[in-house]
Amino acid sequence: MKLAYWKYDADTDEGRVNLTDPSLRTQLKDTLKRYLRLLGFLTVLLWLILSIFFGANHKRGELVNRLEVDIFDFDQGEYSQEIVDTLLTTPSDNTMPTWKLNTRYQSLGQAKKYIKDDGWGGLVIMPGMSDRLNNALTTGANYSATDALMVLKQDSHHPLVQLTSIQPALRQAVVIANSAIATQLLQRLQESTSAEAKNNANVSTLLHPIDAVTVNLGPYGFSLSPLLAPLSLLMMFMCTLVPMIMLKFSSYPIYQAPSDAWLFVLRHAHLPGVQGIRTTARITTGSISIAGGFFAIWMTSWLTLLPMAFWLKSLVTFSTPEFIAMPFSYHYHSQASALVLLSSTSARLSSSGFQAMPFYQGTMLTRYIISGAHNRVGENLGVLFGELVFSLVLLYICTMIQQHQVHAGNVDRMGWRPMKAEEDTADSLAKDLERGKVPMYMPAVSRRADGTIQIAEDQLTQDVSMRNETVGV
Repeated sequence: MKLAYWKYDADTDEGRVNLTDPSLRTQLKDTLKRYLRLLGFLTVLLWLILSIFFGANHKRGELVNRLEVDIFDFDQGEYSQEIVDTLLTTPSDNTMPTWKLNTRYQSLGQAKKYIKDDGWGGLVIMPGMSDRLNNALTTGANYSATDALMVLKQDSHHPLVQLTSIQPALRQAVVIANSAIATQLLQRLQESTSAEAKNNANVSTLLHPIDAVTVNLGPYGFSLSPLLAPLSLLMMFMCTLVPMIMLKFSSYPIYQAPSDAWLFVLRHAHLPGVQGIRTTARITTGSISIAGGFFAIWMTSWLTLLPMAFWLKSLVTFSTPEFIAMPFSYHYHSQASALVLLSSTSARLSSSGFQAMPFYQGTMLTRYIISGAHNRVGENLGVLFGELVFSLVLLYICTMIQQHQVHAGNVDRMGWRPMKAEEDTADSLAKDLERGKVPMYMPAVSRRADGTIQIAEDQLTQDVSMRNETVGV
C-alpha cells in the first residue's frame, strides 16, 4: 500500500500525468484565469449589493426628523396655544419627526384632504375645546376628552414608516398634550379663590382633559400592509426570471435573421403580465372587488415588471453561463431596498436612485389604487413609461449588437463564448470524427487556394448515413 501518495513511484506512476506536468500548464492557466475572473466579478458584485443595502440603511433612523407632522389649531384658545407651544418646544432627537404648525388650511375638510394627498400625519385641535374645558372646570358640566383632538393618519403613505415613526409620534403627542393641559387646569384651580368653583369643578376633566379620535384617511386594509405590494412585485419578478433564462436558450435562432429582431423584443412583452395575473388576483381579494380595480393593479404590475424584464434580458444577452444569474441578484437586492426603505430617510444618493426604480413607482401606484391616498399617478406613470421606452430601445440595440457578433464569427450562435481559431476548430472536428463523435451541427470545411482551412457557417445535418460515410463507419 502506498502511503506517501504524493511521491513519485516508478512502478505505479509511470505514464501518469500530474498537475505539475508541462503539458497541462496551458489548461491550468486558462482554468485559473476563468476562476479568478469569476471570483473578481463575484467580489465586486457582492460589494455593490452590500453598498446598496448598507448605504440605504446608513443613518436611516437618524434622519426621521426630515419628516414633518402638522398641527392644525382650529380652536385658537388659551389651552390650544398651550398644546401648540408644548409640542413645538418639546426636545426631540433625530429619530422622531418634526412638528410644524400649519396655518394654511382653515377647515377640517381641507386639513383631511391635505393629509390624505401630501402629509404624513396631523394633529387637529378641535374648535371650542378651550371653552368646553373652562365650562367643565367652573360649572362641572359634562365633558368628553375625545372631543379635544383628532388624529389624522393614512397608512398607505409608506406603511412601514407610518407604523414605526409617524403613528407613535402622534400617540405621544396626545399624551404630552394631556399632561400639559392637566397641569395647567390644576394650577388654575389652585389659584382660584372661589370655594364654589373648586366644589363645582369636574374631577374627571382634571384627571384626563385631553384625548383624541383617530381617523384613518387612507386605510390599506391588510395586516401585512407594509410588505404587501413589495413582496407581491418581488414574487412576480422571481416568476419572470425562469422565462428570461429559457428565452436565453431558445431565442438564439433570431440572431441569425436580422429582419426578425423585432420579434425578439416583442415576445417578452407578455411575460410579466402572465406571471402577475395570479398574484394580482390574490392582492385584490377582499380589497377591490370591481373589475376596474383588478385591471388597474394588473396593469400597474405589468408596467412595473416589463421595464425590468427588458433590462434584465439586455444584460442576459451578453452573459456567459457562469455569469447568467448575476444580474438577477443585483436587481433583486436593489429593488428590495427601494421597496422597504423610505427615500426621505435615506442618503440623498440612495434617495434619488430609489425613486428611479420601477418597483418603487409601481408600489406607490398600487398603494394609491388600493387606498386612494397619496396621489402621484402622473409621476408614477411618467417614470414607468420612460423606463419602459429606455429598456425597450436598449434591448433592441443589444439584440442588434449580438446579431453582428454572431454573423462576424466573434461568438458562437448562442452568443456566449468567443469562437476558436479556424484551424483549431478544424483540428478539433477532425479528431472528433476520427473518434466516431459526429456533432449535431456539421460545419462545411474546405480549403482556400492558399491551402488554409475555411469553415463555413454551421448547418444542421440530419442525414446520419452521410455523416457515417464521412467518418468511414
